[in-house]
Amino acid sequence: MKGHPLLPQSGAHTMTTAPPPRKTGSKVPILLAVTLTTWSVNALSGKPFGSSPVFTYLCVAVLAVGVGSWAVGNRRRFWRWKRRTLPVAPNVPQEIAATRVYAISDMHTDVTANLEWLQGYADQNGSLHADDLIIVAGDVSDSLDVVRETLEILTATFGAGVAFVPGNHDLWCGRSSFGNSLEKLDDVLKLCEELGVLTKPFAVQCEDEDEEEVENQWEDPEDQHLLVIPLMSWYHSSWDVEPDIPGLTLPPVRLAAADFRRCKWPSPLDPLDDSVAKHFDKLNDAPVAAALKAFPTARILSFSHFLPFQQLIPEKRMLFYPHLPKMVGSMPLRDRLRLLRPSCHIFGHTHFAWDSKIEGIRFIQAPVGYPSERDMAGGPGWRPFLVFEQGDFVNYPQPCRWSDYFRENVRDPHNFDLAPWVKDKWSIVDAV
Repeated sequence: MKGHPLLPQSGAHTMTTAPPPRKTGSKVPILLAVTLTTWSVNALSGKPFGSSPVFTYLCVAVLAVGVGSWAVGNRRRFWRWKRRTLPVAPNVPQEIAATRVYAISDMHTDVTANLEWLQGYADQNGSLHADDLIIVAGDVSDSLDVVRETLEILTATFGAGVAFVPGNHDLWCGRSSFGNSLEKLDDVLKLCEELGVLTKPFAVQCEDEDEEEVENQWEDPEDQHLLVIPLMSWYHSSWDVEPDIPGLTLPPVRLAAADFRRCKWPSPLDPLDDSVAKHFDKLNDAPVAAALKAFPTARILSFSHFLPFQQLIPEKRMLFYPHLPKMVGSMPLRDRLRLLRPSCHIFGHTHFAWDSKIEGIRFIQAPVGYPSERDMAGGPGWRPFLVFEQGDFVNYPQPCRWSDYFRENVRDPHNFDLAPWVKDKWSIVDAV
């Protein structure tokens, strides 16, 4: 791991290995090919059924066994095709099949270098993700055209599907004609629907060549679904319940955060209180209830853009802008997760790579961030975070700079000893 663990960087996780190659298929196609070739040779010689009727019966038996074996081995792919081609009733969670699930957030592809990184990754690894799903935990771009281009690249690369929840940047109205950010949200969701991007809860039927191994991972062998639940959210300042650093004079959040200038909210929503956060959380009520009713015993993987717990961010003394916690988290999101009890939750927004557990829930952040952040965190080699494969979540913990640090050091919000970079930089606060 390059650099000092306390450096004020995004801390991109260090999983730089390529996705595992797809397993080769069974030997059934070879058996069928040999049988058909033998029959063809005999046919050309004038004896298509050989010198004995027994050969005819043998060919029929081999073909029947081969076709039957292929059908059994590929039944999940058949059902995946069927699910994708049949209409889904409103509020009934869609089902898809996937071999692996990846996570990513904060792609910011309006930055040319980030869009080039994504296209390069797709060109080099697209063939390895034909049966994989990727979760995008918000902040693609404030430009709908860039959001479209980005999601089109992802849907062409990850064959099992793309799931998305909007972040704050995705709802900026600054360089668009939208009257407010809720109108922008509607258009973002319509774009996702047009592209086949998943924005409501859905179930993943776990797919693997070793079916018995997958079944052994589940408490209920009859329900091998992973229920994936996107959660709408927004932040509010009262989520920050940790003490501010005494004697440190900082500009208020409404001046430091670009959201207060570039997002617009219709009355009575007010970004200075928790009304926007409550509004977004209420959007989850109906789809989440329908998903839990349809798949009551499935394991749950949820994701949001914003944070549910303050332990998922470094202490204020380590932050370039120590008021950052006032613009990253949601209590309604926290309360919902406590009721939902997912096995794992994906989040974004803060650009700190993360893999930790709080209250029995695993939390993962896999930010792309900005090029300068990636350079500080170790440079090239960044890849999406593999979350789930072969019927189970990947081993815990995976190497992530900041969560690794807090596994070895107690997080103490009452420690006001400023980190060196805060002492040097805290008075220079750029818009976030």
